[in-house]
Amino acid sequence: MDEFVPFMVFMVAGNMLGQFFLGLGAGWAVSHLYRCYKNTRPDGYLLHFFYWLGLAGCTGLTFVNPYKRSFEP
Repeated sequence: MDEFVPFMVFMVAGNMLGQFFLGLGAGWAVSHLYRCYKNTRPDGYLLHFFYWLGLAGCTGLTFVNPYKRSFEP
């Protein structure tokens, strides 16, 4: 599903802009690049990367603020 969503987004955007085949090709290219990137990394790599950037929606008392880079006792 995570490889199909970028394909559909580009296909729909291309259709809305009147460039269906361009959107189709761009969607295939982005999905292919994403698949190659995902297969060369360990599981959960992108989730950890987005958390490090502060983009993951992790809430709770056990999650540390991702913008805090140094911890002092």
